[in-house]
This record gives sequence, C-alpha cells and structure tokens, in this order.
Amino acid sequence: MSDYHRLPAAHRFRAVGITVAIGLPAFPPGKGNHLVLTCADFSDSGDNTPRGCAPGPPYRLR
Repeated sequence: MSDYHRLPAAHRFRAVGITVAIGLPAFPPGKGNHLVLTCADFSDSGDNTPRGCAPGPPYRLR
C-alpha cells in the first residue's frame, strides 16, 4: 500500500495483526501441501504438475 504510512497507528497495527493472524496458521499447510496433494491432483484439475510433487492417486475426502 503506497499510503500505508498515512493510516492512523491503530489501523496500521490492525492491518499487520490481521495479516499475521491469517498468515501464521496458513503457513504450515502451505509448506506441507506435499503431504496432502499428489501429482494426480494437479493433472486432474488441468494444471501442470509441479516439480517434486508427490506420486500417487488423487487425494479424496471420504
């Protein structure tokens, strides 16, 4: 945000707090997505398979 420095201090802290509150819990699942997503998940969705994806069948919730 180019005007971030113009926000009142309370709004700046709130914006940083919201970013941290969303980012911290989202980091571990994003970092460990290879434990849940396989190469087949990417090809089933029509995407290219990323380098180093886990082999195996698509992940299915039952």
